[in-house]
Amino acid sequence: LLLTAEPESAVIPVPQAAGERHRRATVADLTLRDQLLSSQTITDNVAALFQNERECDAIGEDGNPSGLITRQNLFTQLGQLYGNALYRHKPIREIANLAPLIVDGSLPPDDAARLATARPYDTRYDPLIITVDGRYHGLVAVFSLLDHLNFGEVLLGQGGLEASSMETTLGNAGSSQASA
Repeated sequence: LLLTAEPESAVIPVPQAAGERHRRATVADLTLRDQLLSSQTITDNVAALFQNERECDAIGEDGNPSGLITRQNLFTQLGQLYGNALYRHKPIREIANLAPLIVDGSLPPDDAARLATARPYDTRYDPLIITVDGRYHGLVAVFSLLDHLNFGEVLLGQGGLEASSMETTLGNAGSSQASA
């Protein structure tokens, strides 16, 4: 799925503690920030949002995510026989995925990618909902995780990282990209 928000730059800055050479990237570093949509939002209003190229939204209340609605799922449900009549004026939670993959922002991208690709086929490429300190932080697209892992493998192949650790240091990654 394509998310409408884009990261601010191709290289994601990773803050480093004093004296620390580099820090392992986390899924929170790859998160596209977006607001949490209320699970009480009327389906017709969400459909209007999705008409404007929006691809998905996390739903929940008071910073606590409880589900995910994707454009594909929404329009599939509304396009079924009587779907529009049944769901158009109901809360979005009625057709949202109420069992999405929600992961803590401190999780390494490779672990998050393994969890994402182990999901059932119909939700395998749905974005992951990221929380930090138990609160909604944003969404991460599976393709972003896979791109991040592929970039790490390129660095490994170029001798940019030790083969024994998949710690991709985005500070080093940025300098590798800039010089390429």
